[in-house]
Amino acid sequence: MRTAAVIELAPTPRHQFQFATWLFPSWLLFAWQPGRVTVDLVVFCEHRACDSLPTECRATLTAPSNHSTPRCVSVRMPAPFAAGQYPFATSVDFLVSPEFASLLAYTRPRYDYVLRADADSVFGPSTAHWLPPKAAAFGKGFMGVNATLNTLEELSRSYGLRQQHIHGMQSTIYLHRRLVAPFATLLVNLTERVYREEFTPLKCRARLCQWPEWHRGVSSLYAQDLAVNHFIPAAHAADVVTGRLDYGATGLHAEFSQVVMAHLLSVKHLPEFSSAGEVRCKAAAGGRVDAKGSRAKWFDRSPPMSWPDIVYWLYYMRSREACAILQKWAPLQ
Repeated sequence: MRTAAVIELAPTPRHQFQFATWLFPSWLLFAWQPGRVTVDLVVFCEHRACDSLPTECRATLTAPSNHSTPRCVSVRMPAPFAAGQYPFATSVDFLVSPEFASLLAYTRPRYDYVLRADADSVFGPSTAHWLPPKAAAFGKGFMGVNATLNTLEELSRSYGLRQQHIHGMQSTIYLHRRLVAPFATLLVNLTERVYREEFTPLKCRARLCQWPEWHRGVSSLYAQDLAVNHFIPAAHAADVVTGRLDYGATGLHAEFSQVVMAHLLSVKHLPEFSSAGEVRCKAAAGGRVDAKGSRAKWFDRSPPMSWPDIVYWLYYMRSREACAILQKWAPLQ
């Protein structure tokens, strides 16, 4: 089986740093382990963001590939792609682009599944071993309080959507290829509608329009809740939200050895990940990791890898490149 792990990379120092130090190194570490799933990393990059990618990701989708070997490829998006008002819309809008349609239609060997993630995510030990048992899975995480969920269920009714009380999701999506296009279309349309209609001055007089009650900046997350409830068959509703995805977003939901994708929503604000470049670079060079070691060393650790080890392996794989980016861009905002 083959999975396309897709991300949209913005041309900002913050997102480029996240990719270079978190997402890409963890893909090198875990996607290359023997398993039942070959996981390619496909980067849809805005404008000049493609120029910041590691040399390993400069190949295009038309380059030859081996069915059993993971590869990292880039897709350059057209300049008008990021022209909308909602700043995070591009993280889902690329799923309905002609470039993404070509990924599914023409890439050979073809992809069986699509895993959509954010740049501040990291792959986990089960990357090459796990697939959604019911063809669809969504990451578990905090998305709001009771008032948030009540508002979402009201919107389901007013929009004429099915509501199955599936909540507590974050942004990572894992879908079989046949589900991607219809779900992505629904998600993008709902994101635009929620952002445009649900934060007007009139509606914000009736709602507390701030995080975590009801925040316009996470319109795509609210849209995903609406889309999942409407799209997923009732027989699968109890199984689609999993701690294997978005692990660590708001706590630890699963054994780390079972994790496919972790999300550093909170951890990235720890001192080790602060915006002061010297903190990261000193940690990378401070003897906490062996930058010259082989990846196999990480699987000989006792006890097995745990959540704090994320801090170590990120530096282990790309500390030099990370510090080079920091010296150019720090402090990152």
